[in-house]
Amino acid sequence: MPAPDVSIPTNVTHPVVGHVNLMVDTFLANVDSDDLRPLVRRLLSSGLPGIAKTFGEVARGYYSSKGEECKPNYESLFRRGEQGAVVPTEDFNEALIHGRSLYGIGMGLAALEVLAFIVSATVGIRWREGDKLYGALVVLDSDITQAIQSCKEEKESGRIVDQTRMRKVVENLRSVLKESSEEVRSWDGAFPFDKAASSVQYWKI
Repeated sequence: MPAPDVSIPTNVTHPVVGHVNLMVDTFLANVDSDDLRPLVRRLLSSGLPGIAKTFGEVARGYYSSKGEECKPNYESLFRRGEQGAVVPTEDFNEALIHGRSLYGIGMGLAALEVLAFIVSATVGIRWREGDKLYGALVVLDSDITQAIQSCKEEKESGRIVDQTRMRKVVENLRSVLKESSEEVRSWDGAFPFDKAASSVQYWKI
């Protein structure tokens, strides 16, 4: 089946079709994700005018339509391992991936909501420095700092319209980090969110 005519009028600067041709769609439906990732990276680094910006806009629109405020399941982020220690679950990893996907396309504010939720879920849990859970939380700490930077850029670009929501998200992040710090101090543990706590402390909204 031939591809449809996708000629673009000279008076517009963006494609007027909202679909891909049959062969490309067949490829997208069957290609392995490990092969698709490098192809997308090559496309975005090709230097085609506006392609990276357009990709970001499309990605943000897609995630917004899915509901960016979806939260991970509170009770399933951690479980008791065979040795008795608490360990992160697959749901923890998926929540982390979701947060990374958001801040990676410039939706830092939405990412902070997800990542702060994970931090709040650690309240009441204990760990030892160097164990699996502690390592996962140190990684989470780095993700929060990157999401903060993404959120700052999102604000500077003018994409954050609801300033009240932003203040609530940031204040909630400060609150859950403070609660975690105080609790960890109470049982003389290793606080894994030092970088995030420092970043949010000096963040002027």
